[in-house]
Amino acid sequence: MVRYGLRRTVTTILVVVMMICGSAACAPVPQNSVSADDVDNGPLKVTYIDVGKGDCIVMQTDTYVTMIDTGYENTVDRVSAYLDAEGISAIDDMIITHFDKDHYGGMMGLMERYPVKHIFLPDYESASSGYIDIMEALGIDKASIESRYEVHVDHPADTSVKGEPVVTFVYEDTGYSIDHMEGGSDAGSYDFIIYASQTEYDPNEKNDNDMSLITTLTFNKDSYVFFGDIEKDAVEAYLKRDYGRRHYDIMKLPHHGDWKKNYDDLISAAAPIEVIITDGEDRPAKDKLIEYLDESGISYYSTYRDGTIVIHSGGTGAYGITSAS
Repeated sequence: MVRYGLRRTVTTILVVVMMICGSAACAPVPQNSVSADDVDNGPLKVTYIDVGKGDCIVMQTDTYVTMIDTGYENTVDRVSAYLDAEGISAIDDMIITHFDKDHYGGMMGLMERYPVKHIFLPDYESASSGYIDIMEALGIDKASIESRYEVHVDHPADTSVKGEPVVTFVYEDTGYSIDHMEGGSDAGSYDFIIYASQTEYDPNEKNDNDMSLITTLTFNKDSYVFFGDIEKDAVEAYLKRDYGRRHYDIMKLPHHGDWKKNYDDLISAAAPIEVIITDGEDRPAKDKLIEYLDESGISYYSTYRDGTIVIHSGGTGAYGITSAS
């Protein structure tokens, strides 16, 4: 069962649209990061697919699949190969953090191959070509939408025609909550929260990175956070919120291993036991970031160094981590 709802009373748009057709050794492993066998592969699997300097993250249980970002247009085959090997034939929720090609580029290609039930997009009108590409591909003309109304969706199938995804724009100051309970399971719920950016979009600066959606995932004692590409201003705004002081065991670092002057504050606030860097050969993680992690005693994995990274967890706060390297 999937339960959708707004974290507080806010305004969102619900749009029903037609489906588109036609390396070195790791840093020392912290105490509560264990081998995959020790958590029996766990009911929760989070995979950071190696798409180069880009994001494509798949979170899956036996009956539920969420994808955060989709990599590039030219990495669709690589992502599809992973999904097919896992026996994944549909995507329940697809979250596009912002409108840069290394995050949304594979969306249209993947939607041609796999049904997608629900798409979450950040609510800002970007000056980038990516924004136009997505709106045109999904057949959305936001200027023609006259009414905005609250959305409380129990399940996408309740409001959409079969084969058509629901699209939700996540608004400023919202926390969109998705709670998933495996059918017949008493293991606990998988709780997602998608946070909208607390910064303003500037079409002159084209600060798309700072408009990234931030997603958290909690399963009993397991906790993950995914920061998109947020930079200095968005980090500052995030840290001012109550939820910006929460701790997460597994942290997906923002912006592919870049280093901004307040990233140390962000890492300190999250207090992770493991961080994941989605970097690539054309732009590996910054030396200053790696130095900071080493000096802080924080273990890390890098898609450039380690390839595709898979984390299993069973709700106990222990994590089994494997990589392609």
